Amino acid sequence: MLDKLVLKDSIKFNGSQSELKELIRFNK
Repeated sequence: MLDKLVLKDSIKFNGSQSELKELIRFNK
């Protein structure tokens, strides 16, 4: 259970970096 949660958090963190880039590009 804990492993899945950690994996989910790491995916969310890695995904948030690319989402942030997309947001910056979208706002420009």
